[in-house]
Order: sequence, then C-alpha cells, then structure tokens
Amino acid sequence: MKNVMIIGAYDRYNYGDNLMPILFERYLQQHRPELLEEIELIFGSMTTSDLSRYGAKKTIAMSEALTLHRHDLHAVISIGGEVTNASSSTLFLHMDHADRSRRIFKYIKRFFPAATDLYSLRYYKLPWQFPYMPDKTELPPGTLVAYNTIGGGVNKKRTRLTEHPVAKRLRAADYVSARDKRSQLSLNNHCAAELYPDSAVLMSDLVDEEFLNKASRPTVKEL
Repeated sequence: MKNVMIIGAYDRYNYGDNLMPILFERYLQQHRPELLEEIELIFGSMTTSDLSRYGAKKTIAMSEALTLHRHDLHAVISIGGEVTNASSSTLFLHMDHADRSRRIFKYIKRFFPAATDLYSLRYYKLPWQFPYMPDKTELPPGTLVAYNTIGGGVNKKRTRLTEHPVAKRLRAADYVSARDKRSQLSLNNHCAAELYPDSAVLMSDLVDEEFLNKASRPTVKEL
C-alpha cells in the first residue's frame, strides 16, 4: 500500500476545514474506488487530534507522520483554505490557547514576527515554516506534492537576493489548483494553477439525504 498524507487544519473547531478531508475521501469512494485499494490515507495537522465525536477525521501531527512514514510515503496533498501565507505563528493564534497567552503572543508577533515563527515551529515541532505548504526538500526523494483547491497568494515582499519560500514550493509542486480566480491569478505568477471550487462546494453532490437523516441530531431534523 502507498501512503498518501492529506494535510490541513483538521485539528481545530472549524466546520469548513474539518469537512475538506471527509469530502476528499468521499469523492474517492464514489468516483475512484480503485485508488483506495492502492493507497492508504493519513490525515496530518499541526497536532495529533481526535474530533471524531463531531464526525471529523482523527489527525496525526505532521512531524510524527513524517517520521513514521519516511520510507513509504507516496504523496502529500494540502487541501483547501487560505494556506499559502499561513505561517506557523499565524496558525498558532488559531489554535486552542489561553486568552492571555494569545494576547501576549499576538503583541510580540506584531513587533518580532520572526521570533514568534521560530517559537511556533519549535512548540509544534513543525517540519517547515508554512505548515500546510510542504517543502519537497524535507520529504523523501520521489514524494509527490499537490495543492488541492487552495486559497491565497504569495503576498509578502521579496528582495532581489531572496525568493519567498512559498513561491519555491509552488514551483516544485506536481499539481496546484486554486479555489477562486483571485487566488489563481496570484498563484499563476509562480506555477500553473488550475481553477476548481473549494472542495466543500461538492458536499451536495457527495452527501445524500439518507446520510443526513442518520447523522443529524433530532433537533436539527425538526428544524
């Protein structure tokens, strides 16, 4: 079996983010079931999490997943969301931290963004600075990298001597698709990005009424 790691912000309480890996797997089940006989999906996020009581996917921390599957990793696919400029410190503020800690971190980030990025990298033991933009140089040789219906662009300033790391990763990717025209126009400065709607838009095509009746709470059904 080939291991394919799906990465995204699936370890926090965000309905849209939690939907994306579920719908991606459901699409394969309904339209490409033969692929699921050849691959095993691993769901990676910044942290190991279990939100299965809400119907979400269990995740494994990316650093741990890369260690465990270093020799049998076939591909890494980043799915959905405004991921291109989501640095480690930006995502730190989206995680479940105490309000006081969040305020202090946000204040420090305002004046010392590089320091908060470094702290976040070490805190979550992340393999690269922009967590959901895989760095091919940090992956086993031959590992495929794809970005599926992502949003955002490479907005930070670059100098003549350096190139933004996200731009390098986009150019090195095996496949890129954007979820909206604004993102596609920005990404096309660095790679050839296809245009496809956010994967959550597929929900009405992949989820039928029988599933909704089984999965919904009685109070929701009444509404």
